[in-house]
Amino acid sequence: MVKMDLTAAEGLADLIDAETELQHKQAIRQLGGGLEKIYDKWRQELLSLISLLEAYIDFPDEDIPDGTVQHVAGKITQLIFDIKNHLNDNNRGERLRNGLKLAIIGKPNVGKSSLLNYLMKREVAIVSDIAGTTRDVIEGHLDIGGYPIILQDTAGIHHDTTDIIEQKGIEKAKETFHNSDIKIIIYDATESNKNHNDFVELIDKNTIVLLNKIDLAEPKIPNNFKSKNPLAISIKKNIGLEELIKRIIEVAEHVAKPSEAPQITRARHRAGLEQAITYLTNFTLEDDLVLVTEDIRMAIRSLSNITGKITVDEILGEIFSNFCIGK
Repeated sequence: MVKMDLTAAEGLADLIDAETELQHKQAIRQLGGGLEKIYDKWRQELLSLISLLEAYIDFPDEDIPDGTVQHVAGKITQLIFDIKNHLNDNNRGERLRNGLKLAIIGKPNVGKSSLLNYLMKREVAIVSDIAGTTRDVIEGHLDIGGYPIILQDTAGIHHDTTDIIEQKGIEKAKETFHNSDIKIIIYDATESNKNHNDFVELIDKNTIVLLNKIDLAEPKIPNNFKSKNPLAISIKKNIGLEELIKRIIEVAEHVAKPSEAPQITRARHRAGLEQAITYLTNFTLEDDLVLVTEDIRMAIRSLSNITGKITVDEILGEIFSNFCIGK
């Protein structure tokens, strides 16, 4: 019976679920055994180290040569470095697989919902001149430059409301914005410059600043704002929106551009690798050899849990279990 490792099986499932070109490419690479090759190589290296050490467990009267000690210690140090380097990926693979969260934030009626509707090409949010129309986070999914984007339109943020429900919407908006991968802050170009100081402290390298409604007023950019590279647009007149798409792609690339090497795509991969590092970090040849080999054995087990083999029948069963037949 044909078998594949768990990471490849997960790649097959991701391929079925892929909605964008980059998700498709990542799934194909994982299905082809990209992650399996990396983890199995590390596992084989640890197995070879155990074989060296166990020979001296069987013959306790023999001293381990200095050359062997240095070889084992050097291999462990290199493995820790390689695994940590693999983990230090800014969660790019998981973000690409799950979708990049993009939050749109601003004061009421600056054009947040209109922008969401433009990006989605359909009305997914109510657009009106009544403050507080959007009281919850409204989501939409789309493909921008091959990146899966989860758009989030949030409640308008202002500080003079006494409506409890609206206040909760504002709190959720701030939380959503803080946890997003890509951030858009919209200001109204018709308002005075002093109002453009709102939210400045929230701007980071993943934030796109927009001055909307330039069809109604010439945007006046405050001096302390020019370094934020604001983009003047009119959602109503479709001005500057192509440049906005380019900026969204630029931030998406910064956050989740795939690397040449296979990337971690699931939290369980990350947990297993971090566990392996813990065991390898505990390793020292100053301890009893039985304890030393146990640390290595547990590290091997952590890697094996990531790549464990399953049958094709099990894979197909799991895939078809997620489909609603006859509905």
